[in-house]
Amino acid sequence: MIEKNILDSSSEIYSNNFDIYFIDLKFEDMFPDFEDYQISLDDYKANELILNFENYIVNLLDNIRNNFNGNIFIGSPKLY
Repeated sequence: MIEKNILDSSSEIYSNNFDIYFIDLKFEDMFPDFEDYQISLDDYKANELILNFENYIVNLLDNIRNNFNGNIFIGSPKLY
C-alpha cells in the first residue's frame, strides 16, 4: 500500500529523486465504509469525515515533504 511507503522514510520511493510526486486520491480508498452509512449521514458524521480527510492528507504531505524535495501534485477523479 502506498501509505506504508510514504510513511517509511527509508522507502525506495524517496531514493529516486523524482522532480514531481503525484498522488491520486480516491474517496473510496480513504473511506471504504462510506456507502454503508451515507444514508444516515448527519452533520456530526459529515464533520468527522472532513476532519479525518484533512488529517489523512496532512499526514501524507508532512511525510512526503520531510523526505522529498520535489513538487507534489494531488489529484482526485471528478465526481459526476
